[in-house]
Amino acid sequence: MYGGILLALTGLAIYLAHPLSFLLLLAFVAYMNRFQISPEERVLTAKFGNEYEHTSRAYEDDCEASSLAQPIV
Repeated sequence: MYGGILLALTGLAIYLAHPLSFLLLLAFVAYMNRFQISPEERVLTAKFGNEYEHTSRAYEDDCEASSLAQPIV
């Protein structure tokens, strides 16, 4: 969801073609990490404990493995 919002805001920034709009993208990412994503992760960890930590760690490992994958030629 947050990635989609960022994508839409990036499109708007390109459309507006104003340097300030691109700086606001950085502000959006910083704000969302600080005030939305981090608190959500704390709540999920408190509610689901080890199960959430294991799932999020597995997801991070999958993302890391897929970024290291070699393209098929």
